[in-house]
Amino acid sequence: MRCNQVSIFIERFGEYVPKEYPGDVQRINVYCDDSRSIYAALSKAYAMAINELNEYERIGVRTNVMTNEFASNDYREMKQKPGRDKNKYEDDIKFEYYDSSIKLHKDFIWTYEHSAEIMEIIQNCENVKDVELALKEKFDLTDYQARKIAQIRLDMLSKAKYESAKEEVERMENRANNIPVESTFVRDKIRNLKSEIRKLEVYFIVAENYEEIMRSYTEAEDFRMFRKCVNEYGIEPMEASMIPYFTVKDFSKSERAKRVERLKNLKEELQSWEEE
Repeated sequence: MRCNQVSIFIERFGEYVPKEYPGDVQRINVYCDDSRSIYAALSKAYAMAINELNEYERIGVRTNVMTNEFASNDYREMKQKPGRDKNKYEDDIKFEYYDSSIKLHKDFIWTYEHSAEIMEIIQNCENVKDVELALKEKFDLTDYQARKIAQIRLDMLSKAKYESAKEEVERMENRANNIPVESTFVRDKIRNLKSEIRKLEVYFIVAENYEEIMRSYTEAEDFRMFRKCVNEYGIEPMEASMIPYFTVKDFSKSERAKRVERLKNLKEELQSWEEE
């Protein structure tokens, strides 16, 4: 039974309703539960609410949900309090947040180092949507990356925070060099890399057989039949679910070149982890 349940209900009226919201009253209702920790449930519900709000307006909040794994009732009953070396989730003992944390810091470093160009783009744009489009075109970013940059506050771009981010990246990379080979993090890392490589391999199968696969998609009676059709190309039934989400743009010359480079980098990274 889920014993830690959190609901957040938001209701906004009049001038406080975002302009793009399709209604006179904005109502948001999120629910989350967690079997071990009320703090985990609260954190997740908060992140879900922020993400719902972010659909129609830009807010200067990040929703990186990290929870205290030692907050469960069983642990408190046995130990009364967490051990001295285990009372901070920032320490990330199991490397659960390593990838997301280091990417967050590297993204900030990149933004700081390109801040002059970004500011010039912002000053020459009429509105936020134009800013995102200009950023995507200038730096070859995804929609998500451009939206993240557009939401960064000016007070975040201080030199002190830049230096702090570089120090944190260095600290995390040095720590990663000493991860025990038998750790869950290493196994998960290798598994995730193989998964990403396989997704790209499926992409290239579709790219090389685009016309035939699209014909099969339009002629199949249902998706189950389509899965059987693409199986002859070496695409597993579960992998076939990826295909409807590809767009024509994904198969342009520039996009294919990006994925070739991405696949090469992933294979090199996988080889490095497996050798270690």
